Amino acid sequence: MMRSAFPPLFRCLLLVGSVFGPFTPLSQALATGPTLNEAVQAGLVNSKRLRKLDRQVQAAQQHTLRRIEWTNPEIRISRLSSEYFEEEGFDDLRIAMRLRLPRWGALTLSHARAQLGVSTIQLKQRQTRRQLADEVRRTYIDTCFQQQLEELAKQVLTWRTKQRQAIERLIPLGHKSIIDRARSIIDTSQANEQLLDFTEKHHSSVRKLRRLTADKTIRADQLACQTLLSLVIDQPEALETARQQRPELAYARQQAAYRTAFHRHERLRLVPRFRFVELSYNLEASRPDWWGLKLGLTIPLFNFHIARRRSAQLLADSAVLNIHATMQDIERE
Repeated sequence: MMRSAFPPLFRCLLLVGSVFGPFTPLSQALATGPTLNEAVQAGLVNSKRLRKLDRQVQAAQQHTLRRIEWTNPEIRISRLSSEYFEEEGFDDLRIAMRLRLPRWGALTLSHARAQLGVSTIQLKQRQTRRQLADEVRRTYIDTCFQQQLEELAKQVLTWRTKQRQAIERLIPLGHKSIIDRARSIIDTSQANEQLLDFTEKHHSSVRKLRRLTADKTIRADQLACQTLLSLVIDQPEALETARQQRPELAYARQQAAYRTAFHRHERLRLVPRFRFVELSYNLEASRPDWWGLKLGLTIPLFNFHIARRRSAQLLADSAVLNIHATMQDIERE
């Protein structure tokens, strides 16, 4: 009776894994290496790209403090001439200090613009953190998977070797033929090639995990791979966490705050404002010294900026709608 064709090797791996899986060294070994979360944390701490972005965020935050400073006052000295100079000093002199005032809402707008610049860098920083964390997780899981495949391939090779030895013993007895021995040799060769392939992939995953975490002492047989099977994700809690930590949502909120401040700034253009305040001290020979106060008032009689206000309002409404659109995109994922 002819022997049936042998199933593909991957089916054999699944069959052997289902039988020998609970007894593999992977599940029996004591996990002394980093867990998945520890590997991710190590990758984030040792990333030079994240360090660079951290410095850029700090620089942008310092720039935010600079953008909300008031302008320095001016010291003005007038009527200073040798014509009025006597032995006691100048008898006709005017010393004043002028402080220029910002537009209504200009400080709020300047601060919101600077905060938007910070959010832009933070968006890139959080995206980089998320990409790096995802890459470390994929590499960690792939390392565990490749290690399990390597263990299964070793068991398949051992089984194939024993099967070939059994066939060699049965050929002289007439229970097996030369064809069976040839098939057994081919199956053993395929199992050996598959083991070499899995071993190379396994070593490649370990090298990548070491590079991402900057930990040269990581060993694949010490990873806590068995804990990956117990991971349970609470969908409502995960969705709320994604809403709070998603960089696109934080950037959309900051952009809406900037657009709202810009709209308010444009509406305040219609309100009269003081441009400067000047306090002076005057010395005159003909009368006693005296103090003076001067104010500069701008009255919007000609430029109403109607188109600018409408455009600012539309942009502010669009920014608010963008927040809800971003939240909907997160829920669909």
